[in-house]
Amino acid sequence: MSALKSLQSLYPLKSSPDFEKNSSEISTDLSLEHYRFNLEQTDDINLIEYLSEFEKYDEQIKEYKKKLIPVGEIVKEFSHELNSLSSNLVSLEQQSSSLSKDSKIQTTVTEKLNPIILDLMIPPEIARSVVQEDITPKWLENLKFITEKKQLLPSLPETKSKEQLEHGIKLLEGKAIERIRDFMIAQIRQLRSSSKSSSQLVQQNLLEVKEAFQFLQLQHPKLADQLKSAYVFTMRWYYQGRFAKYLYSLEKLKLRRVDTPILGDHKSGEYLNLFEKRTEILHSDNSAMPSQIAETSPFPYWIEFVFNQFSMAIVDNVIVEYLFMIEFFYQGNERDSKWSELMFKDVFQICTIFPVVATVGHQRGRAPCFVYHSVKK
Repeated sequence: MSALKSLQSLYPLKSSPDFEKNSSEISTDLSLEHYRFNLEQTDDINLIEYLSEFEKYDEQIKEYKKKLIPVGEIVKEFSHELNSLSSNLVSLEQQSSSLSKDSKIQTTVTEKLNPIILDLMIPPEIARSVVQEDITPKWLENLKFITEKKQLLPSLPETKSKEQLEHGIKLLEGKAIERIRDFMIAQIRQLRSSSKSSSQLVQQNLLEVKEAFQFLQLQHPKLADQLKSAYVFTMRWYYQGRFAKYLYSLEKLKLRRVDTPILGDHKSGEYLNLFEKRTEILHSDNSAMPSQIAETSPFPYWIEFVFNQFSMAIVDNVIVEYLFMIEFFYQGNERDSKWSELMFKDVFQICTIFPVVATVGHQRGRAPCFVYHSVKK
């Protein structure tokens, strides 16, 4: 619907008078003089009627013109609003274009600054983990973070941010060393806390976080050596008690005796045959007999079996300790073997006493006391 039709529907006009068509039509073929002559011949009465009708029509239109004044104002105001909206849209388009450029610049700057910011910051989660979380394989990630930051410091420019980062890394490093020290001391103390404590369990707990001791050796070598010495001397006390008790258990085994004189007796051949079988026991690959079985076994054994059990127990424990020390304290590169002499010194002293105790005649009440006193000298 056109605008004129819309106005007509709002403000309908009376039907306009039908003007009689002038009989004299204008033609391009006639001259102006001819038209003038025709107009002079027109009836004056018809012209007056037309003028009166026109005036009436004009008066009628004036009323509608007054009614259209508010509409005109609305249209004018709407036009102003459209112009204002158009200018706002242009401004928004310009701002959008400017923001788009700024966003691209910000993205570029962020991509360049992000690595620098990450290099200069210490996440709160790392600091909280170093201070509060238990020392587990997951906790070792904090040590890798500290090591990487320390390696990065020389390449950073001298700024206040670098100074703050260096101070924060020193604090984290000191706290990590303190946590590792306390953890190892707690594990070593377990070996002395109870007779039921297992060295295998302690070693397993330490091997799970062996990278922590490597970190301690790099950052605080003196403390690492002190902890290693504490472990060695604790295990020396541990094995002294364990092997003394094991020797006491082996003394309760029943031994087979040979009362026949070896020389000048017709049964010497029988003894020599038995001797060959008894020497085979020394080459046995079976594991050592547990102390619980040794204390309760009702079967008689050759003296070589007892020697073999005690020697296998020593060899098995020396091998276990060697593998642990090499993997945990030396990281696969043994630099000295003094630790073995210190750790098994008392056990080796027991070994020198063991043949006497095993062959004297099973004085069960006095032999263990003899072993303990000999070891303490």
